[in-house]
Amino acid sequence: MKARNSDAVWQAVYRFTVYLVLSVIAAVCIFFCFMKTSSVEVAMIVNKANDYDRIYKKQLDLEDRVDSILNLANKLDIADTKVSYNSTATVYNARELQNSLRVKRTRFTSELNDLPEKDYFLYKRLSKQIGVFFSTKDSVLQVKAAADAKEEDLTKCQEKQKMIKRSVRGLLY
Repeated sequence: MKARNSDAVWQAVYRFTVYLVLSVIAAVCIFFCFMKTSSVEVAMIVNKANDYDRIYKKQLDLEDRVDSILNLANKLDIADTKVSYNSTATVYNARELQNSLRVKRTRFTSELNDLPEKDYFLYKRLSKQIGVFFSTKDSVLQVKAAADAKEEDLTKCQEKQKMIKRSVRGLLY
């Protein structure tokens, strides 16, 4: 015996099967798109992390170079102000320090010019400020050397004046 609505039941089963198959296909497509998008995002995150790591390592290297430059400048200050029995060695060390400082500053500046502005903006500004600092320091050292020379000339003149006064007093008495 066949039910009266057997055709309607078979149509409903057929419709349900089609909808179920379409739903499974849609779910598989959505899952595939999700996995593809996730893999692309993960690849982008990994690339960005590698870029950040590279930039971070470069920044650490630049910090070490700045520290080295400032330490040389500090040593140069100590060499300039240090009183030594062997003044030739002190002058030689000061010249070597100045040469080494100049080379390191030049390398640092040239390396900064090759780097992208957005990642190393702070270091480029720091490099410019270091340049201003050293030019000011050089000016101060030149003025100090000129003042020392004038002081030495003044001391010599005072000594000559004392000698002349003594010789004139000796002639008067």
